[in-house]
Amino acid sequence: MPSLWAVGGASTVAALGVMFFLAALVGEPARRELHPAHVALCVCAAAATVMFATLGRPLAALTASGVALAAGALIVACLRGRDDGDDGGGEREDPPSGPHGGDSIDWERFEAEFREYAARRLVAS
Repeated sequence: MPSLWAVGGASTVAALGVMFFLAALVGEPARRELHPAHVALCVCAAAATVMFATLGRPLAALTASGVALAAGALIVACLRGRDDGDDGGGEREDPPSGPHGGDSIDWERFEAEFREYAARRLVAS
């Protein structure tokens, strides 16, 4: 029978892993790059969790799952903070020029031509 200290320690590590993961989801994104070692730590800890659970070591599996969650939280935080170069739209530096190289678009002409096009399509169908 495991001691109360062993159960408490394993549960604390698992609870910290859950807390770190939730904080990574709702907190401020990390300002660091994702390193392959972060992914390796998460995969190794998840594999250790499965191994310990298969071998019938529940406290070791609980501890390893807490470490896996904490490593997963680091991955999530790094991925949320990653700058992929897309600023989400907004204004462009040079607005596109209009038809035939002009700077303005004749919206009245466009709408009239579109109405004619739509009327032809309606009659054709």
